[in-house]
Amino acid sequence: MRAESWQIAEIPGPTKAVILERPKAIAQIIKRNRTVMAIGSEIFRMKEDTTHIRLLLELSRLAGAHVAVTGATLRRFREMGCEKIYAISAFELADRLEDPEWPGFDGSGNYSLLVMAGFKYYYGWLILSGIKHYSDIKTISLDPYYQPHASYSLPTMALDKWESFLRSMVESLKR
Repeated sequence: MRAESWQIAEIPGPTKAVILERPKAIAQIIKRNRTVMAIGSEIFRMKEDTTHIRLLLELSRLAGAHVAVTGATLRRFREMGCEKIYAISAFELADRLEDPEWPGFDGSGNYSLLVMAGFKYYYGWLILSGIKHYSDIKTISLDPYYQPHASYSLPTMALDKWESFLRSMVESLKR
C-alpha cells in the first residue's frame, strides 16, 4: 500500500490526505456526518462485476447518504435499486458544496462530508483540490488509490483488496 499521488509532477501542497487503513474508522466518519456520495462513471469500468458498486450503494444506504451521479449513469444506478440518487455534474456538485447556503438535495442544509469514488484520477484531483481550498467540507476518497487532495484517502491497493475493504466498511456500519 502506497501513499503517492498518481499525478506525476503535480504537487498537492503542504496539506495532504490522511491515510485511513481501517475500514471501521472510515465507516464511523461517514456515519457521524451529513454525507453526500459522488460516484463517477469510471466505477463501471473498474471491474467486470458490479460487487464494488453494490457495496458502495449499500454503504450509502446504511449511512443515510445521498448519492450524486453523472446523468449518463443515472439509469444504471436506479436499476441497481439506489433510492436517494441525484443526477448532477461532478463539477457542479463541487461548486454547490462550496456554497455554505446551498440547501442540499433534500432542503435540509449543506453537507459536512463528501465521499467520492469512480472518477478519473485527474477529475477527482481537481474537484477535491477546489473543495479543499474553498470550503470547510471534509472529503473522503474511496477509490483504490491515494488521492492527496482529499481530507482522508485510502492508500493505493489492488482491486481485490479494495473490494474486501469496502465489504469490511459495510459490515462495520451494520453493527
